[in-house]
Amino acid sequence: MTELNKNIDDFLDYYFSFPKAPEYAVLIKGAWGSGKSWFVEKALARLKENEGKYLYVSLYGMTCFEDIENSFFEQMHPILSSKGMKLTSKIAKGLLKATIKLDLDGNGKSDSSIKIPTDDFGIPEYLKNTDSFVLVFDDLERCSMDINEVLGYINQFVEHQEYKVLIIANEMEILAKLDKDKCYSRAKEKLIGKTFEITPNIEQALDFFISSSTFNLHAFYEDNMANIKLVYEQSECKNLRHLKQSLWDFERLYSMLPDSTFDKVELKEDILKLFLCFSFEIRSANFTIEDISKIKNSIYDDILEKSNENKSLYSLMSTKYPIIDFSETILEESIWIEVFDKGIVDAIKIKESIEKSKYYQTDNTDNWVKLWHYHDLSDESFDKLVSLVEEEIVEYKYENQYIVKHIAGLFIRLSDIGLIPDSKSDLLDKFKAYVDYLFSKKLLTPRNDDYFEDSHWGGLGYAGLDISEFNSFNEYLELNISKTKVDSFPNVAHDLLDLMLTDVTLFSWKLITCNREENIYYDTPILNYISPEEFVKQLLLLPGGAFRRVGYMFKERYSHHSFNLKLLDELDWLKKVKSLLNIKREELIGKVSSYRIGLLIDSHLTSAIENLEQHS
Repeated sequence: MTELNKNIDDFLDYYFSFPKAPEYAVLIKGAWGSGKSWFVEKALARLKENEGKYLYVSLYGMTCFEDIENSFFEQMHPILSSKGMKLTSKIAKGLLKATIKLDLDGNGKSDSSIKIPTDDFGIPEYLKNTDSFVLVFDDLERCSMDINEVLGYINQFVEHQEYKVLIIANEMEILAKLDKDKCYSRAKEKLIGKTFEITPNIEQALDFFISSSTFNLHAFYEDNMANIKLVYEQSECKNLRHLKQSLWDFERLYSMLPDSTFDKVELKEDILKLFLCFSFEIRSANFTIEDISKIKNSIYDDILEKSNENKSLYSLMSTKYPIIDFSETILEESIWIEVFDKGIVDAIKIKESIEKSKYYQTDNTDNWVKLWHYHDLSDESFDKLVSLVEEEIVEYKYENQYIVKHIAGLFIRLSDIGLIPDSKSDLLDKFKAYVDYLFSKKLLTPRNDDYFEDSHWGGLGYAGLDISEFNSFNEYLELNISKTKVDSFPNVAHDLLDLMLTDVTLFSWKLITCNREENIYYDTPILNYISPEEFVKQLLLLPGGAFRRVGYMFKERYSHHSFNLKLLDELDWLKKVKSLLNIKREELIGKVSSYRIGLLIDSHLTSAIENLEQHS
């Protein structure tokens, strides 16, 4: 089979070696990311191997011809252009005239008659004579100058100075913006003698991308060459730059996979295919990661949709990428969003999610987890697992509220798609009763917002998030968790008082808003559950540094008006504490402790009370 773009390679070698001035430029065109610049770089490398010379300039963002000339000068005179030896523009211009035949003054005549001695500057011999240079102008479509004027500027090199010139451009972008009056076409006709369009060569590109990968992924990528090519081809993005960036981005995710995936070849192959698919779709602006990460939830949308006009996301993507099984996205939805949208690659979350996937199913796996992967079950296995989990519900086997939430969402989803006979309303009543049981046994625990998200728990996303009965169940669960939290406040307050004596820093972190996972009571009126008398008694036992730390806590806790409305119940408590401290200050007047108490009251406690009173 003929190698892609070999005809272009052959012609460029011929053009570069032509003994006379060809009197025309060559245009290499192609879509953004098609590999134009990379292809030309290889051709220029061959030119250099054959002792040829070239000057390369990217026109991206250039606003005047002087920018081009400065780029040429820097390449010809790297020493003179260095940070430590910047010449005046007049001398630089003279040196450029001395080494390249260029009409810098725009008078139609070459200024090469100007001679400036360069031997004293240590300029390499091969840069002193530019007669055989090839001039390369890349990114024509990204130039900030008028492109027709740029082509006229380049034409002087070809027509008047007899240079060989190579131009690289995304011509479709130029034609879409500029050529209503055919000016570009006329300028091109005068300058360009040969035009070639690059066909993306995925074989060569992949070899190069894999060889330049930073992590030790060469063998893995080579084993998955066919998968990579198929996903790329099925994506229809035709952008090699997207492929390169996607492969390089995957290296970071791959480096965070748990050690337990070492021998799970199928899992690693599947996560690579999913990653590439998501990356291509996002980079091509077909979907956002928020949309595409929900693909598994859309599996049964076609069944529920009465009209056949609107295909589900699952159906559309499965048709486009038959090589990928979208019923198993391996990583939980929020993790995919973190990876693509926020650049967060959390090894702990990834491990938790992956080890809940179908690739880790064993006899010891909880029945509800096996049932969560119902898309992959046989009819017999599905029926058996439904019966087993139903028995476990009756027996109240699970005491973790988030597992119960998973099972509730799962059964409501199965009812919604007609896979079990129970109605959604009956299931709602059943799982509300389960919550009542957990509450009565004091098994519900206040949630920690830093480690909990409403969309997932334990590495798996909740089923049924889009179903009203599940949302009603979730509201009921949250209501009872809130009751549990309030019921626990007296014990929590007692523990906080003890903590103030043993670790005043952690005590403060728990009560103020800060970038710490411990700040769980920053908007909860928990201090109201501490006896003011007991608090003042313990506070006065603290040494000076710890005492001041408590004062800082008062200052920070009530300095955020958005939270003060929630803390309003602490207003009377603060006033009582202030009153008791004032009594102590009077009793100890003349002592350092009295002065310290006064500072806390005047600098922190009074302002805290005033901030809360604004909301009373």
